[in-house]
Amino acid sequence: DDNGGLIQEGTRLSGDVSFDITDDVTFDLLAGYNTNEYFFYADFDSTPSFGFNTTGAEELEDFSIEARLSGTALDDRLGWSLGANYVDIERLTTGGFYDGVTASWFAGAFGAPALTTAETVGIFGTLDYEVTDQITVRLEGRYQEDEIADDGVNAGLPMPISPASFDKFLPRVVIDYKPNENTLLYANYSVGNLPGGFNSEVAELDATQLAELLVDNPGVGVTFDEEQLENYELGWKQSLLDNTLAFNLAAFYMKRSDQIFSGFGFISETDPSAPNPVRTVAFTGNGATTDIYGIEIDGTWLPTDELTLQGSLSWIDASIQSFPEGAGAGDFSDVFGPDADFVGQQAERFPEWAGSFSATYEDDLPASFGFIEDADWYVRSDVFYTGELFDSNTNLAVLPDATDVNLRAGIRNGSSRVELFVTNVLDEDTPRSANNIADTSLDVRFGSFLFDFSRESIHVGLRDKRQFGLRFEKTF
Repeated sequence: DDNGGLIQEGTRLSGDVSFDITDDVTFDLLAGYNTNEYFFYADFDSTPSFGFNTTGAEELEDFSIEARLSGTALDDRLGWSLGANYVDIERLTTGGFYDGVTASWFAGAFGAPALTTAETVGIFGTLDYEVTDQITVRLEGRYQEDEIADDGVNAGLPMPISPASFDKFLPRVVIDYKPNENTLLYANYSVGNLPGGFNSEVAELDATQLAELLVDNPGVGVTFDEEQLENYELGWKQSLLDNTLAFNLAAFYMKRSDQIFSGFGFISETDPSAPNPVRTVAFTGNGATTDIYGIEIDGTWLPTDELTLQGSLSWIDASIQSFPEGAGAGDFSDVFGPDADFVGQQAERFPEWAGSFSATYEDDLPASFGFIEDADWYVRSDVFYTGELFDSNTNLAVLPDATDVNLRAGIRNGSSRVELFVTNVLDEDTPRSANNIADTSLDVRFGSFLFDFSRESIHVGLRDKRQFGLRFEKTF
């Protein structure tokens, strides 16, 4: 509509077939098909003036199939599985932006329909062995190959850069120790990844322009590499007081290497007909390595049959530990220069502290409410805390901490529910998110037309104000 927003529709289909080949071997076949279409119109620069508005549309289609053999052996002390899967994704996108000064819509590189596809083939297996009645070792391994194609990035290039393939072996090892029926101690090691992709604007540059771009952004190329995450975790799961009290405690270390990030480079424009003497080159690169240390605890306590208390608390330290050879350090390099020391910066959008607490009281509805059969009434409160976080790796702008409180009360039975609720009881006004991005407001321009993307801004996601409501539900 005239106020912008999101229009979306989709379809999801799935199937699962299981066949017992023998008493100890099972064959499973899983398949899924999904489609999703949306149209989105938004005020991109979030300013009162009608300056920079964007529109985007997408058609997404994906198909996946997985076949798996699994079974047991050695008197059920050994569990195993072997399987393969295939995923095919097609994504068609288009869009554009509206310039408030010229009152014009622009497409071109921003809005020409672009088809991207991704095919993933994977082979995986697991071994789950009970070494003793108390110790279990689980080994998992997965080899996968991703082929990513983007026909749009090849347009106008002297040499095509799409498609490209990325392959990875992803292991996982878990050791469980169960000294008694109420206690579980475990150790876990695993590796995860994000596939790489293309830099079509870098591929358009000639040798002189590329050399100029690499002065401030060394290592940027026509493609960017995979990002890897190694995870080491120790955990403790415990139940107490006749299973009325339970908690999970975990300490972890994650090493995030070859991090993928988006950035802009600025070089001299060699086209004499271009309106802007400076050319902006958008790229994606692999930047710093981040060490992430954390402790998490969550628990549930039932002090009475009617009252349930739940809570969680986490502490995370995510700091840049090294700056490997590769792309520049994004916003940090823009502000402090390419030679400034990057080590020790806190990763953006990682709150150091976060926590939650909820209390629910639930009981049978008194017999005097005879017009509602087999019903109960409940009251619930939820508190969510998010600590301070930085908007970018410059660590200059801070999003303050925030506390969100929600309340609800209602009556329900097997088929119906009526509920009163209040959200954001304290009327917390700290934004939910903050993201450093180029300034696209009307006041920052080259001449009368192009935006100066070297100027930065912060986009924030505003929190909903306090709301009161009444909710009805009926299941047929």
